[in-house]
Amino acid sequence: MQAGRARTGEHFATAVSALETDYWEHLCSALGHDSEKWPQLGAAASRADRSGSFFNNATVTRPLGDSALGPALDQIDKYFTIGDNRRREFSINSYWPDLDLTGHGYRIRDRLPVMLRPAAGRPPESPEALIIRCVDDADGVAAFEKVFIESFSLAEYRPHRRGILFDQRIVRDPKCKFWVGWENGHPVACVTAFVAHGYVGVFNTAVLPSARRKGYGAAMTWCATFADPALPAVLQATVEGESLYRSMGYSTVGTFTSWHRRRRSPGALLSRAARVLGPVRRGLFRDTRGPFI
Repeated sequence: MQAGRARTGEHFATAVSALETDYWEHLCSALGHDSEKWPQLGAAASRADRSGSFFNNATVTRPLGDSALGPALDQIDKYFTIGDNRRREFSINSYWPDLDLTGHGYRIRDRLPVMLRPAAGRPPESPEALIIRCVDDADGVAAFEKVFIESFSLAEYRPHRRGILFDQRIVRDPKCKFWVGWENGHPVACVTAFVAHGYVGVFNTAVLPSARRKGYGAAMTWCATFADPALPAVLQATVEGESLYRSMGYSTVGTFTSWHRRRRSPGALLSRAARVLGPVRRGLFRDTRGPFI
């Protein structure tokens, strides 16, 4: 494929699946978490033992027919089993629209358009009040982490504590770049770009509620989109963001589906009952790894 020319159909799904798999592998490797690839089964997965459920996900890396689906799901299930038949909470992500896991006990958590922008043009100027800085030290990572957690209301990581999700190790690989947008000396926006398999993957676009509707989300997305100007960029759009990305030259080329099955041991069920009967707790876990999700 020539640089800047996007592959479509099955080849595109294969490439972006590989990109996403490598992105999670990069984060987990940098932070000392676990990740595995099973090319013979058409799947890969990552997990973190002590960092909540954000890193716990599997990715389908090729089309899985009926005969191949069972072994892949068995391996994924085994991977997330802790012991005594207890299992971590996790998601299975797929760029293959024909994959249906409803008969296997999963439900759809997210179904999002996958959008692609060819390598062309130049980014516009950012809003004057927004200062965008590339993250290269521990303070920058802490600012990125805080904006990300607060923007997506990640309840299991709140209140934010420095290093609860990321640390400086994530910025050591030049293929993965992080930016923070600053307004009046305060971090208000963030975005990530991961370059692999002929694409720029745009992840984690987030703006604090107090700083929205000022053009900051678009500015951050432009920054990641041109992480490598010679390559096309790909992301997963929310319903709210799809029209914005279209105005930036992105077009819908596929679908991303995140499947979820919450597993509980009897002890976990009793624990949940105690929480329900006790004081009400604010917030629920949300899967928020995108866009590029």
